Amino acid sequence: MRVSNIKKSFLLLSLLIVCLLAASAGILPGSAQEEHFVPLDLALIHALVAMVEGAVSEMPSLLGRGAAMEEWQWARLGEPLEFFDLTERPLFYSFPVILEDGRMVGRIWVSASRILGTTVASSIVGPRTWNVEGADARAEELAAEEYPGWHIESLRPVVYSYPKVGIQVTLLNPETGEHTRLIIDIADYTVVPDMALEPDVRGVGSWSVYESIPREEWFERIKGWDADNEWAIIVRETFLEAGLDLFQLMERPLSREELFVAKELLASLATCQTLVVPGGVRLHCQQTSVYCTVATAQMIAEFYGVIHTQSHIASVMGTGAGGTSTSGELKYFKDKKKGLGKAGSSVDSTPNSWAEIESEIKAGKPFDSSVPKHSRVAAGARVCERPTGTETSIGIVNPWPPKTGCGEQWDTFGSVKLLEHVFVRD
Repeated sequence: MRVSNIKKSFLLLSLLIVCLLAASAGILPGSAQEEHFVPLDLALIHALVAMVEGAVSEMPSLLGRGAAMEEWQWARLGEPLEFFDLTERPLFYSFPVILEDGRMVGRIWVSASRILGTTVASSIVGPRTWNVEGADARAEELAAEEYPGWHIESLRPVVYSYPKVGIQVTLLNPETGEHTRLIIDIADYTVVPDMALEPDVRGVGSWSVYESIPREEWFERIKGWDADNEWAIIVRETFLEAGLDLFQLMERPLSREELFVAKELLASLATCQTLVVPGGVRLHCQQTSVYCTVATAQMIAEFYGVIHTQSHIASVMGTGAGGTSTSGELKYFKDKKKGLGKAGSSVDSTPNSWAEIESEIKAGKPFDSSVPKHSRVAAGARVCERPTGTETSIGIVNPWPPKTGCGEQWDTFGSVKLLEHVFVRD
């Protein structure tokens, strides 16, 4: 997308924004989902605002290695990769944050629908360690092997189990007219079971983000998106008045002088506080596709000075071919001889309280903040008071993809369904 074209369409886009904001009060939960999709031009503005916020934030790394997004100061925003939901609806625009030498130092996941409740779902530190072309080629090979004679109708990058991404192959049997799909993980090319598994087991499996959001939540979520969108408008207008056009970030990084001005402007608009567990968490990627809970426990145990291999932890947890159960995870955390020996560890199956998350991080205690089918370490909390409302984010150390490529990210609280929290306590 060319910057000049975006600028030419900005007046029309502004009218669209106003219409969206005005319409939000009359939206009913049962409205068609397609009405709430976010166009790419609008998503770009949200990505640019998020990039500047990350570049000037000086947020400490969850891994204890200085500033998390320091390199973003010298980067520009690249062309996005669009991810779809398993329902085949657009889900996220993934904008790369790129240095002048071409290296990717981050990604910004912008919501493709107002139903997600926030304009930016996640800001991720570091590069992609996979490529879509290689995954597409492998997906075609696997489809031909497993469904000989079937025709491939489409290949789509999908979020099959947030935050895990893959390639969804839609196939047609030309003789019967039957349709089916095949999902492969985009990082290690393993075939993803396309079925619902035990609800409290983290490991393999797939689920739809959109199908996890009840229609009765749509109204409040859309109001949340509208507030974030209004914030983006305020930031853009404030920057323009100061002579800074965010669209230039599609072509070049900000200069030192522009960074200073951007930092001062954002500080005048919002007050943010970031908390990270002391010393940070040492990063361990999961060693297999089902070891997310195992790697999460390994990182938390090492934070407390207990060193165990992932194979040892998996043995204590009773991790199977499908993954690890909550009871198995708690067994490891509580076991005095073979585990961490934290007898007060517990599970919260209704993880909707921000106050509890913030309290745990303030106390310096990392914990497992699970989404369906996947465990991650929660090691940070961020609160920003804006004129449009309070924005909260969880600092996540993500053990996926397996072996390499895992890292840290900041997820907007509530954008994606949380399964449960496993708190690790004495």
